[in-house]
Amino acid sequence: MQLTIGQAAYRVGEDATWRKPAELSRHLTLNAKYPQISGDVYFSASDLAANRRGFAARLRDDHYTRPAVPPVPARRGGQAPPPVQGTTAAPATGKDAKNAKGVKVTWRASQGATSYAVYRVEGAKPGCAPVDPRHLIADVRGGGIIDPTAKPGRSYTYSVTALDRLHHESRPGRGATATAPEG
Repeated sequence: MQLTIGQAAYRVGEDATWRKPAELSRHLTLNAKYPQISGDVYFSASDLAANRRGFAARLRDDHYTRPAVPPVPARRGGQAPPPVQGTTAAPATGKDAKNAKGVKVTWRASQGATSYAVYRVEGAKPGCAPVDPRHLIADVRGGGIIDPTAKPGRSYTYSVTALDRLHHESRPGRGATATAPEG
């Protein structure tokens, strides 16, 4: 069973307590103390987009600085797609470098996948190492990304997993290592 807490974004600005931009952030900090709470749901999306009193920016800065793979909904079926194949990593060059510096990571599509989770660890790692959610750098559609956060001259190993529409995650495909270009 998953316990997801409803957060009242629509209340921001209503009274003295809700006029504080940090109020919802305090709710999430409290929730983090209880491992049985698996996440938060906000009502409504338009209130998040409105960012009244800067509360949504505060939530992002305090709690959502890293990407995450959403949890798999309970009792909805589905299964993880096959692992991705053909992962490559190389310094972004030519046309790629005009738009972003860093490392270009590509892979072949996996049948049944609707998105891909890209993980990065520093240094050269074994090709089939397990992934750690703390190293997730992107959840994307398509067959590649440019990692602009790669520090020049440092080597990184990238691993990619395939996700179905319900976020069932495959085993990682074989990782690829590259060194980010200098300057």
